[in-house]
Amino acid sequence: MVLDKVFVRLAVLVTIPLMVMGMISWMTYIRQESEKNNMTVELYTEEISGEYEQLLSMIKRYYMEFSASEGFRRLIQQKAIPYHMPAQLREAQNGMKGNSLIDGFVEDYEFLNLSQGWILDNYGLFPYGDLKNKEQPRNQSCSEGIQKRAIPSKKQTVN
Repeated sequence: MVLDKVFVRLAVLVTIPLMVMGMISWMTYIRQESEKNNMTVELYTEEISGEYEQLLSMIKRYYMEFSASEGFRRLIQQKAIPYHMPAQLREAQNGMKGNSLIDGFVEDYEFLNLSQGWILDNYGLFPYGDLKNKEQPRNQSCSEGIQKRAIPSKKQTVN
């Protein structure tokens, strides 16, 4: 009987500290793993945002250079809709489509020449007056224009 009481006391004295230490170790491990996972996620986020930053700056640089080209400047300065310039229109469409690095990222494009009253996109060239929703391009930013394309009532394609 006395041995049983001593055994129970020793078991309790040994078991309780072991359980407490196990709980503390488990909580420490979970906290460290969470911190490690958060750091990994942050690293991936920074890496991905850096890649997108490089991609977007490359696209921006390409279109800045393209829009500064002499042929494109000559085209956008045309007072009348430039149907008489098919080679320059095709060159502008190819330029807006992008080079081989950008081609996979640009699906549709639109150039709205509001001052001269015509639009060139990946489908062709048409007068601004043919738009069904004329107020939309004037009232939205470029990023909204990409998401909500202006739909023309009819288009004339460039061959």
